[in-house]
Amino acid sequence: IGLNDKFTFISELFANNPGTYDEAIMRMNKAVNIDEAGWILQKYHTAEWDQKQESLNRLKDFVKRRFL
Repeated sequence: IGLNDKFTFISELFANNPGTYDEAIMRMNKAVNIDEAGWILQKYHTAEWDQKQESLNRLKDFVKRRFL
């Protein structure tokens, strides 16, 4: 994940909380497969994410590529 995307994700999806973002990424990186990573990402999902579909889809793409 590039620096610009990281800051966008923190700002738009993680309520400007870099600690929560880092925790989510660390947990997803430790996942054994894409299903587990998706489950972890879902745990962090908030109602505000539904209005940030472009950022959310970009983050999901990064997660998918991690397991391909």
